[in-house]
Amino acid sequence: MSNAIAMVIAVLIRVESGGDARAVGDCGRAVGILQQHRVSVAEPNRIVGERRWTYSDRYDPAKSREMCRVTLERQWRRGVRDPVVLACRWRNPNGHAPKWYRKRIETAMKEGDL
Repeated sequence: MSNAIAMVIAVLIRVESGGDARAVGDCGRAVGILQQHRVSVAEPNRIVGERRWTYSDRYDPAKSREMCRVTLERQWRRGVRDPVVLACRWRNPNGHAPKWYRKRIETAMKEGDL
């Protein structure tokens, strides 16, 4: 895993859940350290070409990080190299995240001296 992707994952964990693997948000649809929706399990499974992860894996910090890594590495290979933009692609892999989300990412990166 590249250092940039590892750093982005660390920031996402801080922003999304504060590191709480039992976190639940978005009316119960987003769970775990990365506040994953079902689509964030489907996307890395699609990328690797097999059903490697299940919805319950969203509660497992190691598996959540791995799903995130696979998704972000795909974005990296597509040329997304700016850490803020890369983090925002976690929220919306096909487009732009809301301005408020981008601001949260930027703030977290500054606070963490990243």
